[in-house]
Amino acid sequence: MTLKALMSPVKGALGYSLEDARQLYLKERIGVGEDPRRHAARNRLAKLFVRAEAGGLPASTLLVDLTRQQARDVRDHMLTYEKPGGGKVAPASVKRDLTIMKAMIGHAIREFDLIKAAHNPFEALEVGISSGGEEDIAARELKETLPDAVIAAMRGNLQGELNLIWGLGSRHARLSH
Repeated sequence: MTLKALMSPVKGALGYSLEDARQLYLKERIGVGEDPRRHAARNRLAKLFVRAEAGGLPASTLLVDLTRQQARDVRDHMLTYEKPGGGKVAPASVKRDLTIMKAMIGHAIREFDLIKAAHNPFEALEVGISSGGEEDIAARELKETLPDAVIAAMRGNLQGELNLIWGLGSRHARLSH
C-alpha cells in the first residue's frame, strides 16, 4: 500500500472510500435538516449501502479501486432483492438506487480531486432486459398503446376542450390544477 501511495499521481487518492463519499454526499447534497424529504433521502442512502454491501461492495472500498464488475454485481444483487411484502424489487427502483450511487461517487470524485485517478463504474450501467431483469419487469411498467379503432372512437366522442387536451397529450398533473 505504501508503494501504491508513492506511485499515485493524486495526493491522498488512496485514502478516500465509499464511506467518505457517503459522508460527503450526506453533508453537501442531502443536508442535515429534519424535514421528511431529507430524512427519507438519508434512509434510502443507508438502505442502498446495506444492499451494496450484500452485493459485494463494502463501504471500505477505495474509490480508486472501484471496478465495473463490482457495479454489475451490485446491480444484479439488487435485481434479486426481495421486498418486505413479497416479490422482487422493481427494476425502476434499482435504477433509482444506482442513480443515487452514481451521483454520490461522481460528486466524491470531483470534490476529492480524483478525476485522473478514479472512474465511476456506475456510469451508463444498464438496468432491465440487458441485465437479466426482464422477468422482473412488472406489467404496470410496460406501456401499451390503444388500438387505432379505440382511439378513433374516443376522439369521435370527445367535445371541444377535451379533444384539444387529448390531441396535445397533456399530462394528468397539468390538467388537475
